[in-house]
Amino acid sequence: MALQDLTPQLRTRLSRVERAVGWFVILAAGLLAFGFGYYIYNRAKSKGWFKVKAPFYTYTDSASGLKVGDPVKLMGLDVGRITAMTPPAGDDFEHNIYVEFELIDPNFGYVWTEGSKAKVATANLVGTRYLEVTRGTGGYPAYEFRPFKIVEVSTIQSVLPEWEKWQLGQEIFDAFRTNLVLNALTPLGTNVPVLVRLGVQQVAVVDARKGQEEKFMTAVWNDQKGSYEKFYKGSRKIYGLPSDEAPAITERLEAVVDTVQRRCPIF
Repeated sequence: MALQDLTPQLRTRLSRVERAVGWFVILAAGLLAFGFGYYIYNRAKSKGWFKVKAPFYTYTDSASGLKVGDPVKLMGLDVGRITAMTPPAGDDFEHNIYVEFELIDPNFGYVWTEGSKAKVATANLVGTRYLEVTRGTGGYPAYEFRPFKIVEVSTIQSVLPEWEKWQLGQEIFDAFRTNLVLNALTPLGTNVPVLVRLGVQQVAVVDARKGQEEKFMTAVWNDQKGSYEKFYKGSRKIYGLPSDEAPAITERLEAVVDTVQRRCPIF
């Protein structure tokens, strides 16, 4: 039956039904989109997509049992993931596999320059291994979130607001670089004359005033230089942890077999 053959009353009722169905479809689509968005949000939140992630690296003898995307543990908890694994350059005779990983806020706060290591341990008997970061015991935080600057010593009192509340962003040694005179994160306070006496021209400083922390990392510690360096998103200056690696289970089994064969030639 064609629509024009219907009575006016039926056409009016049909139009109302069509509108009701249309609103129902719109409402269902809206609820579906809301549910999907809510799922994505909670999934992202549980994965730490909205949190700051601090990058680190270490070296391992072998990539066996590890892969990109594996969780990184701290005190038994999953606190990050492995983001990259690459072999060394052909002329690099000191390292094997470069392993880069990230720790999710606030877990990178446990990584300090003393005591923190990247342990590669065996997870099971099928050769799977995992990366675990150990908690620091002292030294300096691997990353700083407070404002970081490098200033001329002669201008400290004029360019730094409330300069007495700032801290050193580096270790200060004597003229022969043999004796440590001032530790990093020591308050400037009365130590500016010490810097002048030692002939320091430029110095790295950190703003230690309350409420100055930023949401993203501002500086990363350099073990070789004994100083913080400016950090920014995409920077390749990231903090490296010494590796504490247990041999893969296959290597252990091979060692056992070799030992048995040496002691029992019949086998």
